[in-house]
Amino acid sequence: WLDRTYSQGNPPQYAQHILETQQERLLSQLEVGAVIYICGSADKIGTGTMDTLRQLLGEKTCDHLTKEGRLHFDTF
Repeated sequence: WLDRTYSQGNPPQYAQHILETQQERLLSQLEVGAVIYICGSADKIGTGTMDTLRQLLGEKTCDHLTKEGRLHFDTF
């Protein structure tokens, strides 16, 4: 499953909003080994998305996904 969001789109969308609205889908995909890739501005998408993931999944799960190589950020 791949979702793309564009903050400059019409209407603008952000990765954290996709994660929030697709929480059940996210959880079911993670259960079967999904990998999360987040790309974009470090101060906007990086921070906001990580905060959202921590709220949805918990700090411990985010740490576990990172250690397993299943949570990646490509930020600039």
